[in-house]
Amino acid sequence: MPGRMLDSTTQIHAILGKQQKVFTDFLDPIDVDCEEFDQQEVFLLLDIVRTQATVHCLEQQLVHAKMDENVALGNLYKSQAQESKRRLENAEAELGCIHNSIQMSGGKLCDDSVCKHHCHASGLSSDAAIPCQGILPGV
Repeated sequence: MPGRMLDSTTQIHAILGKQQKVFTDFLDPIDVDCEEFDQQEVFLLLDIVRTQATVHCLEQQLVHAKMDENVALGNLYKSQAQESKRRLENAEAELGCIHNSIQMSGGKLCDDSVCKHHCHASGLSSDAAIPCQGILPGV
């Protein structure tokens, strides 16, 4: 797009240059100076507009790149969350197996009163074959 704008700017410069040659034959020197100044100002304004358009295009590209980055980060975070969930489920399953093995061998993880209290609070029976929430640290 900036290349297209550069071509049109060149065309405008050429047209204005041809018009200046035609008008200079009929104008006095003061009018020619004013006309040259106005023409130079128009060229500078065209350059400003062209540059602003380039900046606008680059800003749009940046917005799209930031969106792509956010989508990629979202995918990464989703993948990490799924992996964490999978690991948690595996750890809970292993803990349940350990708890069941201890119960089947007649061992206890905690005092019956503490275990029953925690299992009751969590809606589980102390005889359930799933991990009790009342495991005491260091026991």
